[in-house]
Amino acid sequence: MSTNKRRNHPLGELALEHSRGENKLLSAAPRNEVEALLRKMELVQLNAGERLYGAGAVVSFVYFPIDALVSLVHEMAHGMSAEVAVVGNDGVTGTSLVLGVRTAAHSAIVQVPGYGLRMRSDLFLLELESSGWLYRSVMTYVDMLVRHVSITAACNRLHSIEERFCKWLLICLDRIPNIELALTQQFIANMLGDRRESVAIVQKKLQKAGCIRYSRRHIWILDRNGLERRACECYLAIPK
Repeated sequence: MSTNKRRNHPLGELALEHSRGENKLLSAAPRNEVEALLRKMELVQLNAGERLYGAGAVVSFVYFPIDALVSLVHEMAHGMSAEVAVVGNDGVTGTSLVLGVRTAAHSAIVQVPGYGLRMRSDLFLLELESSGWLYRSVMTYVDMLVRHVSITAACNRLHSIEERFCKWLLICLDRIPNIELALTQQFIANMLGDRRESVAIVQKKLQKAGCIRYSRRHIWILDRNGLERRACECYLAIPK
């Protein structure tokens, strides 16, 4: 777990309205039902690099990201890792709970810092049992997430790092409102399961093409259409 201090906030009326509107899974819910659910959550600050839980760990909390991004990561025994899916304002972490499994299949690491809604897993499970809309919404999201993981597995085997990098940037853009990402080349390489030197070469190529601008720790998206032309077919296949 990250040593950075977390800021937790009880959900007042303004926070309720803001949070409901920013997480798409929650925003589709009936107002009277979601407000009761939100009052059982807290608004938390998620810090870059923070590990929400590790593979095999008991899932004590679920997180509904608002403007943060969480990477679901598979980590090998020798220390290498690769991202298998991204959770943003489209969904929720800890979906193994829905399938009756209390432990996590993958590590959940904050990729882009921001805010999210945190809920105790026992309360989450009780709400799933009593709320028809929540159960249906989360199960639909679980199906989307399984497709995401499956497509990523094939993509990592069959497509070039440039295609995968463009796809990855577009996936991030779909789930956060910013065109600036604070990410190091090494972090990106870890997520893509590739070498930092390979990421550096692709970044230079995309910057020369006018698609992005980058510094050591930041990437600015300049031409989304250009990224879409260079991304592999998997971008369109991954549910949004």
